[in-house]
Amino acid sequence: MISILKKSIPYLLALVLIFVLWKFIDFQMLIDQFKKANLFFVVVSMLIMAFSHYLRALRMNMLLKALGNKTSDLNTSLAVFVGYLVNLLIPRMGEVARCTVLNKTNSIPIQVSLGAVITERVVDVLCLISFLIFGLFIEYDVVISFIKTIISSKNGTINSTILFFIIFLLITLIIIIYLIIKNIDKILKINIFKKIYDVIIGFSTGMMSIFKVENKVFFFICSLGTWICYFLLTWVLMMAFEPTMNLGWKVGFITNALGAVGMAAPVQGGIGAYHFMVQQVLVVYGITPELGLVCATLLHSTQMFTSIILGIIAFIILFFITKINNKII
Repeated sequence: MISILKKSIPYLLALVLIFVLWKFIDFQMLIDQFKKANLFFVVVSMLIMAFSHYLRALRMNMLLKALGNKTSDLNTSLAVFVGYLVNLLIPRMGEVARCTVLNKTNSIPIQVSLGAVITERVVDVLCLISFLIFGLFIEYDVVISFIKTIISSKNGTINSTILFFIIFLLITLIIIIYLIIKNIDKILKINIFKKIYDVIIGFSTGMMSIFKVENKVFFFICSLGTWICYFLLTWVLMMAFEPTMNLGWKVGFITNALGAVGMAAPVQGGIGAYHFMVQQVLVVYGITPELGLVCATLLHSTQMFTSIILGIIAFIILFFITKINNKII
C-alpha cells in the first residue's frame, strides 16, 4: 500500500494541477499561438535538447569509466533518451530505466550506475543553484519582483494551489529526514530498511566515481555545457512563439532557471509547477497571466514532445542492438 501511494502521489498532484490549468487556460489562444509558431526554431530547440542529452551521456561515461566500466557514447546516449521518456510515464523511474539499459547493453551493475546517476543529480543541483545565483546577478530587480508577485498574489487560483503543494511537500520532506536521522538505529534493526541501507552503501561506490574521474576539466565542461544547452533551447523556443520572441536572452535565462525549479518539483513531468514558474516570470516582464500560461504550456509541451520522439527512436535502435548482440552471443 505504501509503495502504491508513493507512486500515485506524483500522478495525483499532476492531475490536480492539470485540472487547475484546464480551468484557467485559454485554449483558443493556445491554438492560435501554436499555429503562429516558427517551426525552424522548434526544430533547432529539439536538436539542442538532443545534444544536451549527448553531453549528459559523455559525463555518465566518465563516471562509469572511473569505476572500471566501459560503454560506448551511443549506448549511453540511447539510455539517456529512454530515461527521459520513461520519466514522463513513471515518476522518477527514468534513472532506473537508464541504468537497466546499460546493464542490458554493457552488463554494468545497476547499483553502480545508479550511484553514478545520483552523482550526476548532485552536480545538476549545484549547476541549478549557480544558474539561479547568476540569474539574480543579471536580473536582480526582476527576480525580486518575481518573488513579490508570488507572495502578494491574491487571485486564489493556480498560484495558491501550487504554492500550497510546494510548501507542504518541503515541510513533509524536512520532517521525514529529521525522523529518519533521529531514529536511525531503530530503523536499521528492521530487515527491509537494513536492505535499503545496504543498497545505499552500494550506491555510494558509484557516487564516489566523481573523485576518480580522469579528466575533471572535461567533466566540468560537459556539466556546464548541458545546462547552457537547457538555457539555449528555452531561449530558442521562446523565439518560436510570437509573444516571447523579442524578450531577449536574459528573459530566456531566467525562464530556464526558474522553470527548472518547477521541473524538479515532485509532480509528474513537472506539469503545473513548471507552468506556474514560467507564467510568473513572464508576468513580471509584462505579459498577461493568461498569455503567460499559454506560453508556458507551449514551452513545456514542445519539450515533452521532443523527449517522446527521442525516446521512441532510442527504443527502436536499442531493440535492434539487443537483437544483434543476442545473435552474436
